Amino acid sequence: MIKRIEEFDILKGLGIICVVIGHTQIPKGLHSVIYSFHMPLFFLVSGFFYRPLPVTQYLKKSSNHLLIPWLFFAILAFLLFLGMSFVASHKFWHALSNTISQINLADENCKILYRSIWFLPVLFVVSNIHNIVNNFLNNYHLHGLVALSLLALGFWAQVNIDLPFFIDTILSVYAFYWLGSLIGQKKEVIHFKSTTALKIVSVLALFILCITSMLTSFDIDYKKNIYPIFEPLYAVLFVGVIFVTIKMWFGIKPINRFLVDCGKYSIVILGLHRLFQDLSYVAFGKCNISNAYLQSTIFVVVSLPIILYLSKLLVRFAPELIGFKRKHK
Repeated sequence: MIKRIEEFDILKGLGIICVVIGHTQIPKGLHSVIYSFHMPLFFLVSGFFYRPLPVTQYLKKSSNHLLIPWLFFAILAFLLFLGMSFVASHKFWHALSNTISQINLADENCKILYRSIWFLPVLFVVSNIHNIVNNFLNNYHLHGLVALSLLALGFWAQVNIDLPFFIDTILSVYAFYWLGSLIGQKKEVIHFKSTTALKIVSVLALFILCITSMLTSFDIDYKKNIYPIFEPLYAVLFVGVIFVTIKMWFGIKPINRFLVDCGKYSIVILGLHRLFQDLSYVAFGKCNISNAYLQSTIFVVVSLPIILYLSKLLVRFAPELIGFKRKHK
């Protein structure tokens, strides 16, 4: 069993909070900061915890961990869309037909199958490709060459061709997963002592990166495979600085506990927050709350604790649905 590293849970917790905030109405500068690192962060962290297995064994493990949760959240999204359509039309069969018509496996914009949870099938494919390459090559230099080649191909694809089924996205994010796995093999690089100088440097570096992201405002969206050529390197630097800052500064237990829980249950937050958002729009309309920033604040503050509570219930009663293992007494 892989031992949990609290700093990575905090890193994932901050990342998933950024995902939730990034899907709300926020200032353009903050949006630019979040989108410059938040998806690479999750592929890097996932790669860090990669452990090689025989191809069929890894396929089964990753299916349980990623595809079953994806299907579970897609079913919940289907039921929510069905319910909302029925409330609007008061005709069940019409609502059912309308909801089914929205399902299209090949459409990357399909809300039921891919809104936010596109990350899960993409990570499934990326991690299995990585495991297959690792089993056949077993050489990180050659593996790195493969990762960089796929990254170059992914960047070429965004300019020249729109590939279906997130193939172009898979090509582009594979390098993050590979790099995370490389760091995971050399864990000594994440162990360093806290010093006053490093604390100051980490804060200054984080501040500079945030300001840079705000000023540049580049269009970055890994789901659509849109990013400037330097973005992968920039994202890795950003995630690294955030990790160092976490190691240097995070020590307030209540905040740590909340962030650790967000990281631990990030897959549930990913899968449920958009559904809560749809319901919140209905509630805001009923309450005549029209200010977009106020809506965003209320949604984030209210939804996260509720989703964390639901996460713990799912872990207790149906852990397999969210990719967790059932604890045997």
